[in-house]
Amino acid sequence: MLYGLAGVRFDTAVPLRGYMHFIDVRLLQHDLWNSLWHFHAQPPLFNLFLGMVLHLPGSHGAWFHVFFVTMGAALTVTMFLLMRELGVSVGLAFVTTALFVVLPVTVLYENFLLYTYPVALLLLVSGLFLVRYLRTRRPLYGFVFFGALAALVLLRGTFHLAWLLAVAVGILIFARPRSHRALALLLIPVIAAVFWYGKNWVQFGITSSSSWAGMNLAKVTLQQAPRAELEDLVRRGELSRQALIVPFSAPEVYQPLPRRTGIAVLDEHRKTGGAINYNHMVYVKVSDRYFDDAVRFIRAHPTQYTRTVGYSFRFFWLPGSDWRSERPITDGLDRFLNRFLFLQPRGYFSHELHGYTSPVSTYAPDLAQMAWGPVLVYLAVWVTSISAAWAVLRRKQLADRARTVTIAFLGLTVLYATVVSNAFEVGENNRFRFETDPVVWVLFVVLLARLAHGASTRFARRRIPPNSEVLQDAR
Repeated sequence: MLYGLAGVRFDTAVPLRGYMHFIDVRLLQHDLWNSLWHFHAQPPLFNLFLGMVLHLPGSHGAWFHVFFVTMGAALTVTMFLLMRELGVSVGLAFVTTALFVVLPVTVLYENFLLYTYPVALLLLVSGLFLVRYLRTRRPLYGFVFFGALAALVLLRGTFHLAWLLAVAVGILIFARPRSHRALALLLIPVIAAVFWYGKNWVQFGITSSSSWAGMNLAKVTLQQAPRAELEDLVRRGELSRQALIVPFSAPEVYQPLPRRTGIAVLDEHRKTGGAINYNHMVYVKVSDRYFDDAVRFIRAHPTQYTRTVGYSFRFFWLPGSDWRSERPITDGLDRFLNRFLFLQPRGYFSHELHGYTSPVSTYAPDLAQMAWGPVLVYLAVWVTSISAAWAVLRRKQLADRARTVTIAFLGLTVLYATVVSNAFEVGENNRFRFETDPVVWVLFVVLLARLAHGASTRFARRRIPPNSEVLQDAR
């Protein structure tokens, strides 16, 4: 409420008409199912959500706001319950959850019409229902867990089907369902994700939920190379002539265009309002060609690619609010917390369009602009999760095996998402980091609670003399 009084508003007009991730708003309203079926640019789930809300009576802006506020409430409750399941006391879980949900960056993404906030919520839900399933073997808990994982795959391209299948196999081996009927229930969400990937392969020949992988990789490689170097590689036949074209250019730049399909979401060059339609059919082959060129470039210049990924990590460690092209109303409070809570020595802000207009080396943050608090917290969480995974693999006797497996799953999932997002993106990496920040917050609080408990236990043991000393004193 205080943020609302300060002027924070939920904006829908700009995202719906301008964001590259969304189907044309006109098609969402009048040709939803056909457009979704032929949508290859992104996973379908968020655009399905957009289309369904746009079909509700009344103000769609108000409806979007209601749904995101509801997600905020769900994130709060889920975070608190997950901490409790992982052994955090009621008081500490309440205080740390309340602190996270009132941070300016959290409020920023709760009022931001994109998949970032839903992804953060689904990761927390997956952790909560995994630990509950491992403890009880109730099929419903397992269904919700696998449903959250499948939803992530159908919502965010970072979470590939291969990741889902690897997690599913690991969990089902570790905690076998008690009946074939329970196993069938757990696999329903997984089958839904497999179906969508199969559909994309049959329709477009792509083996992912997004056709942008090649263009994203080209942005991190070809777009960062000197023009003269690219021209020389093209002249020698090592790269295609397309390598000289800036990734994510308009459809008409890539000639010849494919034959029209008669399906609007695949044929239109511009969306309502003039934004480029990045679901045009041309991008399927264009992205494949970019991917091949980018891989060749990486093989020829691995050091240059490694340097760019280093810049990606610098962006990753910025506060989550620093990627916006405009400063939020709560900028003063945000910068104060960034400096003293997240340990960012000096603020960063750039008007660059996230790597599209110039090489990232000209505007990447320096080390003094990184938020070192998240760096330390993420590293601590990764070490803890790897240690937990090693303990499980060694079949070590554990006080709470369900808790240990859940910590390993969540921490390794964060590590996986971090590596993939930074390998394929440069510019918006700190926005991607917010998707995993709530889970990392939970795991770090769990780690602090364990350390505090261990320290208090050791202190208590030092104060109580051994039994022999007690008996000797009694004599």
